[in-house]
Amino acid sequence: MRLRDPCRLFIGILILNIIVCAFASVEFTERKETPTLTWLKERSTENILYYYVAANGSDSNPGSESEPFLTIYKAKEVVRSKKESWDGPITVYFREGVYPLPKPVEFLREDSGVNATNVITYQNYPGETPVFSGGLHLQPDFEEAWSGWSNQNGANNIYGQISEPGKSTETIIYLGKFNTLKDCAQETIRNGSFTSYTYTDISFKDAEWRLTCYARLDGQWKITQEDFIVSGRPFTVYQAYVPELINATTKSLFMNNTRLWPARFPDADYDNQMVGGSGYRNVLLGLGGTNDPLYGTRTYPAQPSTGLVYNPATWSLNTSNWEHVTQSTLHVFPLYYWGNLMYRIKEVTPLDNTIKFGAGGGQINLYKFIYGSDMDESSRFFVENIFQELDGPGEFFFNKTTGMLYIVPNEGIDLNNTPLVFPQVEQLFRFLGDLDPEDTYDESSYVQYLAFDGLVFAHTLPTYMRPYQVPSDGDWTIHRGGALFFETARKISLTNSVFFKVNGNAVFLDGSCEQIIISNNEFNSPGDSAVALVGYRHRSIGSSLQYPKNCEVSYNNIHNLGFYGKQTAGVFVSIAKEITIVNNLIQTMPRAAILVNDGFNGGHIVEYNTAFRCVMETSDHACYNSWGRERFWSETFNHPFLANASVPFRFAAGLVKWDVINPITVRNNLFSYYVITADGVIDMDDGTSNHIIYENVCLGGAIKIGSTGDYHNVFNNIFYDVSYPLFFWSQMNNNYDLFYRNILVYTNDSVNPNDVDEQQIMAQDYFGISDVKKQMMVKMQPKYELKNRLSPLHGIDGFKDRVNHIQLLEDLVSFKDSKVVISYVVQGEELPRECDHNLLYQEAGDDNFGIAYNQYTLTWAEWNDLGYDQNSIIGKNPEFFDPQHGNFTLQPGSPAFKLGFENFDYGTQSPVGPKYSHEYTTEPEYLF
Repeated sequence: MRLRDPCRLFIGILILNIIVCAFASVEFTERKETPTLTWLKERSTENILYYYVAANGSDSNPGSESEPFLTIYKAKEVVRSKKESWDGPITVYFREGVYPLPKPVEFLREDSGVNATNVITYQNYPGETPVFSGGLHLQPDFEEAWSGWSNQNGANNIYGQISEPGKSTETIIYLGKFNTLKDCAQETIRNGSFTSYTYTDISFKDAEWRLTCYARLDGQWKITQEDFIVSGRPFTVYQAYVPELINATTKSLFMNNTRLWPARFPDADYDNQMVGGSGYRNVLLGLGGTNDPLYGTRTYPAQPSTGLVYNPATWSLNTSNWEHVTQSTLHVFPLYYWGNLMYRIKEVTPLDNTIKFGAGGGQINLYKFIYGSDMDESSRFFVENIFQELDGPGEFFFNKTTGMLYIVPNEGIDLNNTPLVFPQVEQLFRFLGDLDPEDTYDESSYVQYLAFDGLVFAHTLPTYMRPYQVPSDGDWTIHRGGALFFETARKISLTNSVFFKVNGNAVFLDGSCEQIIISNNEFNSPGDSAVALVGYRHRSIGSSLQYPKNCEVSYNNIHNLGFYGKQTAGVFVSIAKEITIVNNLIQTMPRAAILVNDGFNGGHIVEYNTAFRCVMETSDHACYNSWGRERFWSETFNHPFLANASVPFRFAAGLVKWDVINPITVRNNLFSYYVITADGVIDMDDGTSNHIIYENVCLGGAIKIGSTGDYHNVFNNIFYDVSYPLFFWSQMNNNYDLFYRNILVYTNDSVNPNDVDEQQIMAQDYFGISDVKKQMMVKMQPKYELKNRLSPLHGIDGFKDRVNHIQLLEDLVSFKDSKVVISYVVQGEELPRECDHNLLYQEAGDDNFGIAYNQYTLTWAEWNDLGYDQNSIIGKNPEFFDPQHGNFTLQPGSPAFKLGFENFDYGTQSPVGPKYSHEYTTEPEYLF
């Protein structure tokens, strides 16, 4: 790896540039072998003692290949007693089959390997797939209990498919007008061939559609939320007496590899289980919080939200019949869409359409940002575990009093030939070292020298109602738990394994964890984050360093994560040091692919990862997101529209390295992010500091720099198909922020701001993943960027009236030319130390670039007069080889070479996931 000298391009240009180089030189991180990998090379392959475990074995056997053990508990016990007398490694092989774990397997320091040479390995027998399941496996005898037709209020199943009232199509039949929903339903049922009905209430906004009744013949069920419309479909409930579940946990159920929901409203949308699907309804009003519409506007600080008001025009018609609501759970996205919150229901009052919250709501850092729980009509929610709502496919309910299990199966499921799995434990394996009375560690305190290879982990309990903690001042909270939980552990490897739909975090490194490697695994649809590495700031004192360090997360295939928790990530890092995140493929997630929650210590390396379909259900985030709200960060300065920005923290440039001691390096990644936001593909959010970001390809957007942090060195990156500009936000005085030798290619779409409906802009600000947001993803390149960020979004004094808010936005934005391409957005009094030697290109060939500078729009010449981009190239095609097919290598004649730009490798460079095929990844039926 060649070292880059950030000074070499600037010598002889300006005296100021020489000063920049003198004070802002950067120590680039060499690509080198980490300590995590070093210890693995010491493992011996000679004189190995083998034990065997099989699903048809016995714990009274000696553990030989012909007479294997039955359980891992027995194998671990024998290995513990044998390791001291055996001079060599020990390997335990697991044969094909399912291994139920009624309790977590605990590896204590007594279960450690002797040293790095004599490691103890637990792995699959070659070519076979052992599955460690935390579930209770059952196959009850079901019988039909009752049948009926559901009534999904606020659900239009013919939306946009009928041209005018009274018309029919081949598959949608107009049945006439009926005075009541009951009459419409009865007429549909009487026919016998219809698969659903849709009825429009007399209160519907359009008089011509009122009281109309339609029925479908084709079985389609594709719901659009709409007031005063009810759609229904037939369902059949099956029941079985299952006494084994009376003293068991029934929070979650797997059937044929699919998660079933406790009976809920609205019904789950199995075609789209994200927040934009039909499985959610909009809140009418939020209760409590920083802005309570029923009890008066509150000022900050205030209480978190205490409940919500639902819209009776779209909410369940059965609400007055609900029973035992305190055993039910509510899932809701607050208005900022930073994530979701889960609450036990305290009280439901149909008289005033309110649901009051009980325990819960721990998923967002409300200690730091209490307004994160605020709700309004943009918020989306559903409730679960309501027996009276058992009417949709893929729902179940268990009555612990009677022992009866009720299920509405998904289409095509034969209940009596489909085993069920009820998760019973939160954690499968626990690695627990010892802490001595003085709270200090030595090597003997750890559980260590263990290897796990080729295993499958499945069926753990959801943990969203378990306690959450605030590890630092980042936005996120975390439940300290996972299917595999490490605490006071070191020199342990986890490789070539599969985490299949575990319902909480998959892997959690807690506190003092060193040189742990998590490599070549597949994380398939975990309920929360895939890998979390989280320490304790308040416990890391003196020689007691209770945080993960020198660990590696590499070559993993992470996908479809965050089934339950939406403030989750592929890799989550908080209060940790020198974590390497390399060559992972991370895709389809509600929030960030990689999240660094704070500026504690630093030294992380994030390289050669590929991430796409990020931030699918939330907002104000990016594929790579970081915070750094340490000693020299100020919310007041970070959000200057809230109060006087003249605070001491803005003059703390240079001091941030007291916290982020070692630079965090983000390089050679491929990030793709096509969701409209102001934060870029890489979001160095509040206080992020001491970052070196180079040789990345970012598709769909640019980057956010500043945020009352310092030492952002961004160079030799490609930002392609930029639909929202580079964002300089709240720079510190005399900062060391550098942006140079980058290529930015902007989308063709440049919109006249006067042609865009203001209400559509507001819909994007406040309605999360709305249809408007999807439709205008690209069109809003210049205007949305300014309006979203130059508005008082954080509401210290409560939200402004919508009309006043729109007017304020209009006052803040002034476009001199409707065809201007906004290349950068600058907010705050200070500018970056250096922005030059960049290439900016607009695919339509337009070189009329401008800069949104606070409430002004600067021309490119005016920006140059401020000393920026004087040596940059605008309007020239960078001449990539084949960008449409992902080849961003520059052709030999590219003008970018004149600026010193260099070609580079990016994205995953080697295959990810298990090195050998796991049949389990194809979800074979026999496992369930």
